[in-house]
Amino acid sequence: MILIEHVMDVISRCCDRTAVLDFGRLVTEGTTQDVLADPVVAALYLGSLGADAPDDNGTALPSAGSMTALISVGGDDEHDGPLLSVQDVVVAYGDLQAIKGVSFDIARGECVALLGANGAGKSTMARAIAGAQPLRSGTIAFAGRSIAGLRPDRVTALGVAQCLEGRKIFGTLSIEENLIAGALGAPKPVVAERLEGIYDLFPVLKERRRSPGTALSGGQQQMLAIGRALMSAPRLVVFDEISLGLSPIAVDEVYAALVGIRASGAAMIVVEQSVDRALKVADRALVLSQGEITLQGTPMELLADERLLASYLG
Repeated sequence: MILIEHVMDVISRCCDRTAVLDFGRLVTEGTTQDVLADPVVAALYLGSLGADAPDDNGTALPSAGSMTALISVGGDDEHDGPLLSVQDVVVAYGDLQAIKGVSFDIARGECVALLGANGAGKSTMARAIAGAQPLRSGTIAFAGRSIAGLRPDRVTALGVAQCLEGRKIFGTLSIEENLIAGALGAPKPVVAERLEGIYDLFPVLKERRRSPGTALSGGQQQMLAIGRALMSAPRLVVFDEISLGLSPIAVDEVYAALVGIRASGAAMIVVEQSVDRALKVADRALVLSQGEITLQGTPMELLADERLLASYLG
């Protein structure tokens, strides 16, 4: 058997030998026990190779004025509690519980990284917050209002945007039409103002705005997906695996944009496998393992905790 797999628990239980590839390059091979103990493999899975590179890769951040139209940092509610409150949430697919009683809060303007290996439940949690996955039990509240059971479009209208895993670009629409689709029917002057904000953030999208959305490179499609999420002027943005399948240079560009979005005052949830990338923009991090939060703290606290590596490599 040849098993192609990310889930380390499966690899450690099933495989006699393991080879590790990174962007088409053989990194190491040998007995599974030796490979899982290799610090280079650990660095690849935690995303810490090249960690000394500058956070923004020299990319200019958007101006404060351009972000004003894209981010809603306030609201007409008088709720004094957390912006997002997830309490005792259980999500199941039939008899399989993907999320098992998870609870956490996110404050206004806070960036929280949601980490964990493949199959840990990260994307399921993101979908539950966005209204795309029903809860079996528990509650999710946004600005003091329950959003559990609401349709995804209603959750977005309240101020929660999701940048979906896999980008989900509309292939029959142009780049600009993809962006406008995220504006939720806002008045034309508002849409035009938001478009200019997106084009300031990602100039390449303006240059190619009449082209089909799928004509872009992978990194540019990710920029389009981020821009489409911001077109709803959210208060909270959930970024789900935005570095997946991108080249290192494209990941640098995308994360430079996240630094600018965070500086604008938006609250963010960054769902990631690349630990180093996520922790560079996060105030706090939660680590999911088999549907439960097994570790949480500041980036410095997590990087100093040996349980972080164990949650990825076993």
